[in-house]
Amino acid sequence: MTSDVFSDTDRVLFEFEVLWYAWDCDSDAWVMERENGERYIKTTNHGGDCLFSKEEVEERINHYQDTIANSLKALEMAANNGTR
Repeated sequence: MTSDVFSDTDRVLFEFEVLWYAWDCDSDAWVMERENGERYIKTTNHGGDCLFSKEEVEERINHYQDTIANSLKALEMAANNGTR
């Protein structure tokens, strides 16, 4: 998306961190509200503003959940020290 989608009058309602595996940029996103009350999520891609779709947010959440599950499994496996 191009920056002409966004307006200087759009208001930030909420800012949250976006975690990307092995990615060192574009780690924030914002819930925005237009003057007419319409809401959307904005993030950045290589520093430029872009829309962050519901599907993209859900994909990130699924990745977070998988990562947490695998981390918990690793802790459990390490705690067992070869026992079941």
